[in-house]
Amino acid sequence: MRERLIILIVLIACALPVWSQQSAGGRPIDLSYTTSLKSQTVVRLPRQDNAALLRKSRTSAGENKLKPFRFAEPIEVDLSTLNSGSWSEVGNYRVWQLVLVSSEAKSLNLIFDRYHLPEDARLFLFSPDQSDLLGAFTKANNRETGVFATSPVAGDHLVIQYEEPLNAEFQGELSIAQVNHDFVGIKSLRSDRRPLGIPSGACNVNINCDVADEYAQSAEGICRIIVSGIDLCTGSLINNTRNDGTPYLYTAAHCINTDKDARESVFLFNYESPYCGEIDGDASHSLSGSSLRAASDSLDFSLVELNVVPPANYRPYYLGWDRTSTIPDSSVSIHHPSGDVKKISIDRHSPQIKSYSQKYIKDAFFFIGGWEEGTTEGGSSGGPLINSKKRIIGSLTGGAASCESPFRDYFAMFHHAWDHYDEDNKQLKKWLDPANSNAQVWDGLSPYPSEEVCGAFTNFRDEDDHAALAIVEGGLKQGYWSGTNNYGFEEFAERYEKTVSSEVAGVSLGVSKAVLGNRFSEGKIRVSVYEGDELPQALLYSQDFSLKNLDEGVMNYLEFYEKVPTEGPFFIAYSVELLEEADTFAVYLADREVEPLNSFYIKDGQEWYTYQEKTTNSEGSALLMEVVLCNVDTLVSDDTLKNEKLEFEVFPNPVTAGEPLMIKFKHEIDPYIIQVFDLMGRQVKVKYDQPGDRWLRFDFTGQVAGNYFIKIVERKKRYHARVMYLNE
Repeated sequence: MRERLIILIVLIACALPVWSQQSAGGRPIDLSYTTSLKSQTVVRLPRQDNAALLRKSRTSAGENKLKPFRFAEPIEVDLSTLNSGSWSEVGNYRVWQLVLVSSEAKSLNLIFDRYHLPEDARLFLFSPDQSDLLGAFTKANNRETGVFATSPVAGDHLVIQYEEPLNAEFQGELSIAQVNHDFVGIKSLRSDRRPLGIPSGACNVNINCDVADEYAQSAEGICRIIVSGIDLCTGSLINNTRNDGTPYLYTAAHCINTDKDARESVFLFNYESPYCGEIDGDASHSLSGSSLRAASDSLDFSLVELNVVPPANYRPYYLGWDRTSTIPDSSVSIHHPSGDVKKISIDRHSPQIKSYSQKYIKDAFFFIGGWEEGTTEGGSSGGPLINSKKRIIGSLTGGAASCESPFRDYFAMFHHAWDHYDEDNKQLKKWLDPANSNAQVWDGLSPYPSEEVCGAFTNFRDEDDHAALAIVEGGLKQGYWSGTNNYGFEEFAERYEKTVSSEVAGVSLGVSKAVLGNRFSEGKIRVSVYEGDELPQALLYSQDFSLKNLDEGVMNYLEFYEKVPTEGPFFIAYSVELLEEADTFAVYLADREVEPLNSFYIKDGQEWYTYQEKTTNSEGSALLMEVVLCNVDTLVSDDTLKNEKLEFEVFPNPVTAGEPLMIKFKHEIDPYIIQVFDLMGRQVKVKYDQPGDRWLRFDFTGQVAGNYFIKIVERKKRYHARVMYLNE
């Protein structure tokens, strides 16, 4: 290895995960509110019936069903720094605190109708034990409208704390107009951040599955929207003919249709599983507020301009568009069904042009007869329909599609939204063609210079499953292979060899265990970057993060204070030596059934070892870790990171009772795993055999009629096929 300057930065301060909505980070002043609450500090809101609200939200059905997702009940209030809460003087600050209680709420979010802070003032929102904390929000969040919408904070108690310097140039203004009571569970403490605490339907396909590879860049422009604190929809960043990065976002009018909706919306980017498996994504990249530019009820489209340009670390991409009425030969939609992590639906046939209902312009919708992969659900509304050229041609209005029956969805056509109406506030042309180019199609835009462009990379593969792998000896659990344990393993690393050179901006960890021994624990982990060919060698960077701010069972993004340059292979490591005795921490590992490929390393004493060397296990493993790399020089093709797909034919499809389903491959196969699942994700027993070196034969006799998924895995290759079985 050639000599190079080694940068060693061991930061004493404990860093926090990056907070959303342009927050400045930091911790609130400790007022010990849990033991000394003043009566005027607590406001108890009217009781809500979660079960009744949930039943009401599920009443609509059928082909004319719109597809937003209602998750919260709005409660109108008039609470401000002038009429509620209590003030204290702490050091050089005046501190205002208000505690909101909405019994049995899964989470709470706020709409401020007045938000105006002076220099150096700070606003925090947090749960009573601060395990869920937003902020600090500052003067940077001031807007001319005075409106500020927040992301949810888990639980039914919400602490609002405002800290203002004694010498502030003016007294800040904070007024809350609406508290939104989450009756579904969009965010739960130490649990999934998905609505209902469960994934969307099992037939949905994660955006980071291999089948979605060609749409990876397009997916960077898709976001989940919380509209006015109560509804979930999907939207997409969209480019204009000046290529100037104006943050326009395209969605459905039944999601955002008024100035109020636009001002009170929160836009969440990069909410996705890092691989094809099911794990809840990181939810830290959100932006608050927008301005309505154009909308039409009868065409069901909306265009807003975000208040803040998505920064480079959000990895934004502005999608291109096609305003012709050309019917594509195939299409996809990328969206957030049921508010879940980002998914893709694929239709490999041409849509039809149809009418949706009498409320809308006639023949102004693309009709998807059926999805070959995935479906749509509530929360998918506004998700773009994208053609094979990666250009937007429509946005989801509604339909009857579901996992049980993935048929009949309607997308409002981009073609009609362009200039069907002459008014600027009812058309896209005014905003997306400011150069008056009269372009029929326009390509997408990556808005930042190449040295600032970032991407996310993981060593997990489609066929991997993540698990909290325990060390077991003599039937007794000795801790975790990737965390706290009784053997003294203190540092763990993941090897990356995907780039010739790059800059590491941060890392997202799939945390399986994050437990504080007591509420006063200050447990920390240290994340480091090493260079090295086969083993971690020279330390390049190190930064500490608080265990208190990490959630279990989900991805947690940890952003570095500065980007760390790398050349060739490098390692991302974390150490548990900074934890207190009663604290527990571990990261998910790949529970691999195929290929003994390994990228996971364990440090024992002063030496590094592979996972196999420590476990005497033939299978390799990988840490569920997604590293964010910027200024990437050359992506290296590598089978440890991406396996090739098999090519085969499936026939007959549909298959009827009494006839075999045949799969013919283009070369000899040696399958390691063959599984069949129904649309609910349940594995079913289907007889199969291998009548030839390139053939598989399946017998669905006795199964219920419907759609099924077949998973076939070889040592380095795999494929997923969808088939329909008719038993009559």
